[in-house]
Amino acid sequence: MDAEVSVVKLAGGTDLQNVNMWNQQLKLPETTEAGLDKVAPVESLGANKARVFDGSTVDKVINNTFRGRILAAIIHHNDSVWIVRLKGEHNHVEMEMANFRSFISSLQLP
Repeated sequence: MDAEVSVVKLAGGTDLQNVNMWNQQLKLPETTEAGLDKVAPVESLGANKARVFDGSTVDKVINNTFRGRILAAIIHHNDSVWIVRLKGEHNHVEMEMANFRSFISSLQLP
C-alpha cells in the first residue's frame, strides 16, 4: 500500500470525533477533550490554522507487517470543516510529510 491523500469538506462534526475516528481506524485508544491538544495540536500552516493529527500503528496482515499511519489536518473555515488526510504505509506517509504540510500551507479555501 502506498499513501493516498483525500480532501473533504464537512458540514459538521467535532475535532474530537474526527481524531477518535482515526484512532479507531489505527486501533489506538480514544482521546478525551482534555487530551486533544496533545494528540492533535493546533498549528499555523501558511494562512491556515489546522489541528494536526499524526497517528500510526502496527497491524499484522497475512504474513507481512503493515505499519499504517494517518496524518490529517482539520481546518475550520467559515461554517465548514475541511479535512486533509494522508493515509497509508508508515514509510510512504513519512516520505510525503513535507509535501503534505506544504500543500496545506498553500490552500486557499473558498
